[in-house]
Amino acid sequence: MSWEAAGAIGEILGSIGVLVTLIYFGVQLRKTQVMLEVESLGATQQSTFDLNTQIIQHAELIQKANSSEKLTPAEDMQIRAILFNMENHSFFTFIRTRKLGQEIDQPMKAFASFLNENSALRILWLDERFSSSNEGPNRLAWKAAVEKHIEN
Repeated sequence: MSWEAAGAIGEILGSIGVLVTLIYFGVQLRKTQVMLEVESLGATQQSTFDLNTQIIQHAELIQKANSSEKLTPAEDMQIRAILFNMENHSFFTFIRTRKLGQEIDQPMKAFASFLNENSALRILWLDERFSSSNEGPNRLAWKAAVEKHIEN
């Protein structure tokens, strides 16, 4: 066998090695993507659970906010914090589902439904919108989607 033939065989074996390595990395990348999707879903579920716990713990305060009773400054701050947490939960759920290639209305509908059921909070959110001056396109798209589901 000549050196040229040995070199050609070496190149073929090297090409096969590169191909096997690329296939292996592709499989590993897919496994990592699936694992990240599962973790994201778990984070969303935990966030939903925490938010629901917060709403249940403050049900009387939310009810008071919807009544004609005046809130104390501390209660007002608590209501704003609850609303802020709900808004962020809805927004980040929207972002997570969008990154996974899904476009679902559920996060916006759930938040809008809560606002529709709690008129005082709806008015507060529509008036203030908890806005910052540098909102990105994702935040603006989410807010427009929420506003579609809010009753006026």
